[in-house]
Parts: sequence; structure tokens; C-alpha cells
Amino acid sequence: MKKSVRKTVLIGILAAFMGSACSNVPQYYKGAISLPKNEVEVANFSHQINFSGEAGALSGTDLAAIDNFLNAEGVGYGDQLVLDFAAGDGAWQTKMTAVNNFLKTRGLWVKFASQTGSVSDPGSAALVVNRYSVITPDCAALSRESFVPTEMWVNKTFGCVTAHNLGVMVANPQDLIEGLPDTIADTRGAVRALELYRENIGSAGNLGSFGSLLSGLFGS
Repeated sequence: MKKSVRKTVLIGILAAFMGSACSNVPQYYKGAISLPKNEVEVANFSHQINFSGEAGALSGTDLAAIDNFLNAEGVGYGDQLVLDFAAGDGAWQTKMTAVNNFLKTRGLWVKFASQTGSVSDPGSAALVVNRYSVITPDCAALSRESFVPTEMWVNKTFGCVTAHNLGVMVANPQDLIEGLPDTIADTRGAVRALELYRENIGSAGNLGSFGSLLSGLFGS
């Protein structure tokens, strides 16, 4: 018991000593600062696909139903598409290929297949759309709020415009939660760009061949 008391007293003395040594630190550094940030929400939409065509293929009615679903929900770039299949569906890859062949005519494709248990009929599948949206901070509202300088020296609006601009410019709001993994650098593409630049527009008066530069770069 005495050992515990002594230890507590010693810690108290050290804390007091350190506090006096740091007494010259300005008061406004104390306290956590919560900077404005974007909030990401996700909404889910689903559509049951009936492979009612011959040998379990997509019929014209099935394709029209998918098209109506995509139009009604405004499915487009940035939406994540998933196909959910019944457990034990041995033809899921063929079905996924058939759906993607139709979706690519609209610039869309299914990235993932899943089996969540929501589909019980092996002759059907569910097209699930995950849509991420971002809610940017209201900088104008924050600017009208009051704050105590001794507790939060940095204004509440600090960094708000930067966060807002990032939120409205990001192509896929999901990247604000977790970005894409790094990929191998395309060194050949970078070198080729420099080579074409030097060959085509590296000298003065040769700017007219900019079109050939682009053609060589993207055509290589």
C-alpha cells in the first residue's frame, strides 16, 4: 500500500515539475481541433433479373426490364454494380458475361459477383447498385458560428473551402473512404511521351505537328 502511495506522489511531483517547465506554451495550443470534413453516404438499389430466354439466356423482356431500371435510377458513372447469385448457381459466370455484354452498350459493367443469400432462385440474379455520394461541409454556416479563442485558436472554417472543393471534384466519392491501391508506373508511356515531344515539337516552329504527337502517343 505504501509503495502505491509513493508512486502516486512521485508521479504527481513529476507532473507538476513538467507543467511548470512548459508553462510558457501558449494557451491556444490546448484542446483538440475538429476540422471541417466531407461525409460519404451510400445508397443501394436492386433489380431482379429473370433469365427467361431460351436455355436460361436473357430475353428481350429481361433486357428491357434492366434498361428501365437503369433509367429509373439514373445509373451511371461512379455507381458500383454487383450481381448477386443464388448459392450453388453453377452458371453464374455465363450469366454475368451476358449481363455485362448488355451493360457495356451503356458504358457500364458489373465489377463483382456475390452470394449474400438474398437470391434463392438459381434461375435469376439480383443487380445491385451501390451509389456513393458526398456531403460537403457548409462553410457559410460554420463562419456564422462563434468559438472561444482560448479553447480553439484555429477558426472553425479553417480548411473548409479545401475540403468542400475536394468533395465536389472527386469522381468517385468512395475514394474519400479508401483510395485505389498503387499500380505499377507506366514508365514506357512516360518515356514515349518525351520521345514524341522531342521528335515532333521539340524545336521552334514545329508546333503544327501537335496532332501527330497525340496520334503517336495514344496510338502506340
